[in-house]
Amino acid sequence: MARVMKEHGERKAELADAAWELFSEKGYEGTTVNAIIDRVGVAKGTFYHYFSSKEEILDAAVERKTTEVMDGIRPIVEDERLPALEKLNRFMDAFREWKMANMGAVVDVARVMYRDENIVLRHKINTKTAATTFPVLTDIIAQGVSEGVFDTEFPEEAAELVMAVGNVLGEMNMKTLFEIQEHPEKAALIQRRANLYFDTVERMLGAPKGSMGTVETEFIESLSRTIGGARDG
Repeated sequence: MARVMKEHGERKAELADAAWELFSEKGYEGTTVNAIIDRVGVAKGTFYHYFSSKEEILDAAVERKTTEVMDGIRPIVEDERLPALEKLNRFMDAFREWKMANMGAVVDVARVMYRDENIVLRHKINTKTAATTFPVLTDIIAQGVSEGVFDTEFPEEAAELVMAVGNVLGEMNMKTLFEIQEHPEKAALIQRRANLYFDTVERMLGAPKGSMGTVETEFIESLSRTIGGARDG
């Protein structure tokens, strides 16, 4: 059968999507380059034309999923009828909902990313994620300032800080999350930190106290169950 020729970007995206599917099904460690190749139906040389390693395709897969979430948020951000505070909450909710829907893969990939030897990979992925989300978050904050609901003279810098604090908190919570099976009481610590983040963001933006809500116990419990299931498996 003749090999199907595809555009460079289309084939690269197809490989990244197949890798994410396999990470979700088999876990990162359980997924081989050969499995990705077989899923797409290409030659090994084709894979290595686009990616030098499994770590590199993980980077591409995470970037595509971040872009996917942002594509869903963009119409909300561009809706001139919506106030900035609602946009900001929907922005935060979209990422949380996506994590809930992809919990198994998110946890498994996080196990890989948060290993000490993968600090460069983690920094690279965080940088790409920030580059995708930064313009959207900046626009939301600038709109909030013009509406008088946010009080900051520096929307761009505020957006950078919101993301930077989120990355630091995420790293702290992810490490704690992996201890939950032996120390289930730490679930409450994760929830407190997450709610502290929302409180901190409100203060940085000068937003009304409590306007960003809180992290639901259901979300933390779902994370805990996923971690426990992965360990048991």
